[in-house]
Amino acid sequence: MPNANIFIALCQIYNCYMLTDDSEERAITSKELRMIERYRMLDSDGKRMVDYTLKFELKRSQDLKEAQEELKKRMKKYSELLEKR
Repeated sequence: MPNANIFIALCQIYNCYMLTDDSEERAITSKELRMIERYRMLDSDGKRMVDYTLKFELKRSQDLKEAQEELKKRMKKYSELLEKR
């Protein structure tokens, strides 16, 4: 069975990056495949650290997005109040 590097090379040659379905959101890039290969090489402590970091960064990103959306709503409401004056 070919390793991930050979698989990536074949995908690049044949321009095939879709591995799950027709959705662009499901497209797996060569970089992501390499990350998966590296993750699999980690011991349990390394995997735990990667999992923790991913969970932490995902939460931070989601919180930031929510805060930005809330700020936009408040700015819009403030603008509407100013226009009424």
